[in-house]
Amino acid sequence: MNIDNRTSSALVLVDWTLVLILFSILFFRGEGPSEWGMDSNRRFLSAVCLALGYIGFYVIQWKARKNLKDERDTLLTLKASQISMVVVLMYVFLFCISLYTYYEQASSMPVSWLWFLAYSTVCLTYMMNSGLYLLFDRSGVGYGND
Repeated sequence: MNIDNRTSSALVLVDWTLVLILFSILFFRGEGPSEWGMDSNRRFLSAVCLALGYIGFYVIQWKARKNLKDERDTLLTLKASQISMVVVLMYVFLFCISLYTYYEQASSMPVSWLWFLAYSTVCLTYMMNSGLYLLFDRSGVGYGND
C-alpha cells in the first residue's frame, strides 16, 4: 500500500501530536517537573512514547517511499523546512529564557525541564514541518501564486 505526500504529512502530524500530548501528560502529572527525574516509571513510559512515535513515523515513511516527487513537492518541503527551523529555534530560545527568568532567584531549576525541552522539540519539529507542508499544499503554493 502506497500513500501520497498529503496523507503521509497528515499522519505524521497526528503521530507526533499524540506523542506530545501523551508525553506532556506523563511529565506534568503527579508532582510535575520537580519529581519527574526521580520517577523511573514515568521516564520509561516517556521513552516508550517517543519510541512509538518514531516507529509510527518510519512506518509512514516506508509506506510513502514510492511517491513520485515533482518540483512542487520539493518547493513545499523546502518552504515548510525553512519556516519550521525558525519556529523551532524561537521555541527553544523562548523556552530557555522563560526557564531562566522563572528560576533566576532560586539559582537552580529541576533538570527534568531539559528532558521536556528535548522531547517537545522533537515533536514540535515534526509537527511544524508536516503542518506547514499541508498548509502550503492546501493554499496552492507552487502553482505560481506564492
